[in-house]
Amino acid sequence: MTARCTASGIRFRVATDEDLPAIHRLNYATFADELGQYPRDASATEPQLVDKFHEKNTYFVAIRDETLVGMVAVHAKPPFSVTRRLPDPGLIRVLGGRAIEVRLLAIVPGHRNTTVFGGLLHAVLQAARRLQRKHLLISAIEQRLPLYRRFGFLALGPAVPDGSAFFVPMVLPLEHLPPRIERNFVRFARRSGETDDDAHAPRANPWKRFHPGPVPVARETRAAYSRKPIPHRSATFERLLARVRGRLREMTNCRRVALVAGGGTHANDALALSLRARNRGVGVVLDTGEFGARLCDHARRAGLRFHVLRSAWGRGWDLDGLDRLLASDPEIAWIWAVHHETSTGVLNPLPSLQARAAERNIPLCLDCVSSIGAVALDLNGIALASGSSGKALQSFAGLGFVLTGVDARSFDQSFGCDQDGRFVPSSLDIVSDFEARLPRFTLPSPPMQALASALDANYRTPSDREDTYERYRTVTQHLRRGLDGLGLCTLGDRELASPVITTIRCLNQEHRAALIKSAADARCAIYHAPAYLRDRGLLQVSTMGRITTTDCDRLLAAWSGHVGVRAPTGGPATANPVH
Repeated sequence: MTARCTASGIRFRVATDEDLPAIHRLNYATFADELGQYPRDASATEPQLVDKFHEKNTYFVAIRDETLVGMVAVHAKPPFSVTRRLPDPGLIRVLGGRAIEVRLLAIVPGHRNTTVFGGLLHAVLQAARRLQRKHLLISAIEQRLPLYRRFGFLALGPAVPDGSAFFVPMVLPLEHLPPRIERNFVRFARRSGETDDDAHAPRANPWKRFHPGPVPVARETRAAYSRKPIPHRSATFERLLARVRGRLREMTNCRRVALVAGGGTHANDALALSLRARNRGVGVVLDTGEFGARLCDHARRAGLRFHVLRSAWGRGWDLDGLDRLLASDPEIAWIWAVHHETSTGVLNPLPSLQARAAERNIPLCLDCVSSIGAVALDLNGIALASGSSGKALQSFAGLGFVLTGVDARSFDQSFGCDQDGRFVPSSLDIVSDFEARLPRFTLPSPPMQALASALDANYRTPSDREDTYERYRTVTQHLRRGLDGLGLCTLGDRELASPVITTIRCLNQEHRAALIKSAADARCAIYHAPAYLRDRGLLQVSTMGRITTTDCDRLLAAWSGHVGVRAPTGGPATANPVH
């Protein structure tokens, strides 16, 4: 979902919460006041009409001079409202279940003969392609049928009355978009300054970046990053901070959120120092890969005392070893682990670990840097969890955050309520940040605005979140099926497979070099440079961000001449508790 500007100075973007009052007013003005589809409300000074599908809608808006001049809503979750206008509701099933519904297309009268209609439809088309939908469904106002037909929409039945208006159920098959319209969209995108990546332009293949960071970012998010900076002490920034915190709480079912200027490493430093200041007991770190090893480094630098339970690369947490350790040492005071181990592509079984910690009333801390945004998370009861504005959230790096799933009183009880703070620099005092309405120190507004934009575009409603998680799963499963077909061996237990990271075990360094070169020749950037991958003969393909199955097919085609040899997927886990 992208933001773009036309020559007439109109911007198209995904709506934010601040746009909603204007959206509801335009909805009323168009469908109640003008068309008579809904009854008028003579008692309201500024009447509004909230759509019945509001909770699952994603809204796109057209903005000129900071004023809303057009809007449209889309959603991809049945039931579709167009169904009740079909002569045969079974027509929806014939479309194959890959449809997205367009609703509430409304443009203020003075902009109806401008580029607003095309710009909004282009935004919808981009959303449909991102979600890999094949058909657009719409209930078209009867008097505007020629406009819809010009864009390739086909009638699915006769006009049906609704209030004083008549609507025609229509469909636009995206695989058979009229060439003239496709060319118009490409010209529109170029005129708006979009890249090939955004516009599907028919030029030479653009590079596709299969990296876990930085990830491919939507133009709307890039545009948000480039907006005028906001003072961090202003009321505008206060609203922005509240919006970001609110989205993260909704996504993770946590209680409080603290943000720090930095990334996931910065957030983990803050978490470690909070542990050190508030809890003097011996803990346990679960190490299943590069980022588990980094947690050990954070803990050592913070002066924590802890055991380490290590598992072989590609295996999950050593929960049996943890059970033995907890039974042998009842004084264990905390547990810290990486939920999604980015280096191996393993998504560890969080409920199993949560149950063990809860049973013994031991605070559980998590590194969720690459799992937030990739999978549904329930952090209720989690003492502390770290995250980052980049990775699967589809924004830029630059912000770290620490979340807690317990209230203030429970937090103090869990951590012994040692409030002296001697071990925590003021800029990393996340406990104080939990309670702060405004940032206590400077937080840069560009990454905050970009993060807010990405959260609004992909995680605003439960339906949006489900769509994003499903898209990640679908694309990664498609990739892995292709790798299996080529005989390329992936690291890790399949039942713990990441929905966004695939780590590949090469036959030898020559085979690895050949895969890297073939990918580059196809203009696919895969992740291979870090020493922890190079020294183990590994490669990584990340499907975080705006990666599609078509992108994966390009990479698979490049590797079709470099088949591997099927091998077991991992080795035995090793438990290695040490002080």
